[in-house]
Amino acid sequence: MFAWFEFASGSRDLFNLINDEQITEDLLNSDEIDIDLKSVEMAKELTKDIESPMYHIIDMTGEKQVGYVSLMEFIRNVKPYIDYKNNGKFIEFTYRDQLKIINNYFEAIKTVFDEEWNKDKRPLFKTTIFSGLFKSLGDVWDIVVREKRNFKTENIIKVFKQSNITSLEELALNMGSGFKAQDNYYKKFIKLLKDNLSEENGRPSIEL
Repeated sequence: MFAWFEFASGSRDLFNLINDEQITEDLLNSDEIDIDLKSVEMAKELTKDIESPMYHIIDMTGEKQVGYVSLMEFIRNVKPYIDYKNNGKFIEFTYRDQLKIINNYFEAIKTVFDEEWNKDKRPLFKTTIFSGLFKSLGDVWDIVVREKRNFKTENIIKVFKQSNITSLEELALNMGSGFKAQDNYYKKFIKLLKDNLSEENGRPSIEL
């Protein structure tokens, strides 16, 4: 069995073949591994793991199935967090811990927004929403770790519930599509999250 990748153009292309048996845990934890290859391995594990919120969510076939996240989209969104060359936010963590961070984040989203997550045709996996949420991971990490001192699923859930955001689908209304829409979704989601948390916590006290 071989790993395969997609170019940004969306075409399916076997431009880099590596036998799965060559992909060891040590390699996955090394800064020597090709970042696209590592991203594909993450996608494979997440979508095959029955305990993962992303079980059977990532489309590994390249067929652009409705209600699924394309492999190319997953790769594009996860790379900024794990790329050694560009000082990704989670490069200090092991491969397993990186998977856990992603799992915990999307498990919290699935729990809090379960009705939309399981809705027919799964609107949360449309590119604008999914990519906007993935872009938000770094900010949510900062908020939860600052507030709760860890990134456990139950604490991410608490932060989401405090935000009073009731619909992730509605946030995408009138945003259009493309990278700009994804970025706008991310900005809107995080602003609402931070604004509502500020209201919940009140003004910070300042001693002079």
